[in-house]
Amino acid sequence: MTGVFYDAAYDRSLDPPAKDTGNGVLAGACTPGAAPIGTRTEYEEGISIDQNQLNGGAPAAPMAE
Repeated sequence: MTGVFYDAAYDRSLDPPAKDTGNGVLAGACTPGAAPIGTRTEYEEGISIDQNQLNGGAPAAPMAE
């Protein structure tokens, strides 16, 4: 055992995303009616505004009254 953690996944039942994601999953072509070609998958951190910030760069929530 090496103690290395690797968290990448691939799904053969999906097509690539329509546009590149923040984590480097590249956009690809989707042909309607054709079988999916498969793509890497990722967790939602690819939608973060700024991956260097703990909260992903989200704006502050409004104060509750």
